[in-house]
Amino acid sequence: MMGLYRLLRFVWNHPLNANERWAAIGRVVRWQLASRLMAGPIAFPFVEGARLFAARGMTGATGNWYCGLHELSDMAFVLHLLRKDDHFLDVGSNIGSYSVLAAAGGGRVKAVEPIPETFEYLKHNLALNGFDEQVDARCLGLSDQVSSLRFTARMGCVNHVLAEGEQVADAVEVPVTTMDALVEADVPALIKIDVEGHELAV
Repeated sequence: MMGLYRLLRFVWNHPLNANERWAAIGRVVRWQLASRLMAGPIAFPFVEGARLFAARGMTGATGNWYCGLHELSDMAFVLHLLRKDDHFLDVGSNIGSYSVLAAAGGGRVKAVEPIPETFEYLKHNLALNGFDEQVDARCLGLSDQVSSLRFTARMGCVNHVLAEGEQVADAVEVPVTTMDALVEADVPALIKIDVEGHELAV
């Protein structure tokens, strides 16, 4: 019950909902019903004519449906900074909210998502918007050396590199490379890193 209260409070107080709070609450209700009644992911409108696929439990993605831009400051910064053909590097892209956001604004995007199941959602979101060519999506991780690392795989947007000795069910071994090796001479204008505690190594 507290989770629902926190969600409704977040949506009610989100700056982009200031003039349409009840409409935003309506979007929450519609999503909660639709995600339980419909099989598979649901596409909803995002920004600049783009859309996103999401499924039940994807809190970051559905926040974009409830509020327009779930992470308002960061997402607005991406929208306002990037110019057409700027290179945007999205490290820990998850299902691709930031990658789609940047591509919709005309940016060239390199998206890195290490979890294979999540990477499939990323690819679906790119295909949904016709961004397959504009976004270079890679199913791998980034770190401070070329090797492989074990990641959690069933924790949604908080999947992370496993610490030494940490044991979880359904861990996945993922190839990792360095940022320098990935981008080579094509230096990004902007980099987003969301890797749940592995940022310094990236």
